[in-house]
Amino acid sequence: MKAIFAVLFISLAAIASAGTVSLTGTCPSAIANGTASFMLNNTGNESATNLIVTLHFIGNATSNRSTQLNSIGPAQSVNIPLPVAGHGGTGTFGSYFLVVYQQDSSVFSAIFPCLIDIGNGTTSQILAQSSVARTSKNSSKVDLSMINGGYGTINASVDLVLPLGLSTRGNTNTHVDVKSTSKSTISFPVSYPEGSGIYTGAVITSYSIAGVDYATLSVVNIDTSPSSSGIAPGTLLGYAVGVVVVLFLLLIGRSLLVRRRKVSASS
Repeated sequence: MKAIFAVLFISLAAIASAGTVSLTGTCPSAIANGTASFMLNNTGNESATNLIVTLHFIGNATSNRSTQLNSIGPAQSVNIPLPVAGHGGTGTFGSYFLVVYQQDSSVFSAIFPCLIDIGNGTTSQILAQSSVARTSKNSSKVDLSMINGGYGTINASVDLVLPLGLSTRGNTNTHVDVKSTSKSTISFPVSYPEGSGIYTGAVITSYSIAGVDYATLSVVNIDTSPSSSGIAPGTLLGYAVGVVVVLFLLLIGRSLLVRRRKVSASS
């Protein structure tokens, strides 16, 4: 019933070095024998070292579990089992795997958001779609639009999940009442330091009815590169060339019109 989420994180800040680390992760769709198995792959050409992998459940439904790995080399895949103990809930839960690692002497992080079934999985009646808009050099706005496709008002908990290095000026959690067949929109301001990179985050909407949990996941990609804050240099050059061409054509047209008028006057 549940699709397996795979999220790509490319450490763009490390591209300037000799190699790159490119991590992809495949989430488990359900808990099997009290264990969440996470598949982590490195499709880059350099090793990620000193990795710490932590499973977080939204709302702290269970204790966060971590494990450490010495390294993941290029073209290597590792299955990482994390025990999930003491979870008394049932349904579908929002979660994410946080991976912190080193490349050479630099430290990077990536998150892999997931929907995980515990017991019988559920289907949320809230449909959600997110978008990202640049608001300044070091900030963006994440908007989430929600539609309640079912009956009755849903009191939903909305959580913004960000990798390390990105932050929000407000709370990362808010509650909103989503009425039946109506649309609700909320926004999160996101700040980040100067740099260049594309970071994967997520907005997770969850609620509970009669002790059964439901969740909706919307993945967001936040581009912190300088060119995304305005018009790219190549675009400006294109505009300039276009303006010159238009002016040139206008001058030719005016010259031809003047010549025709002179010919008409002489005849």
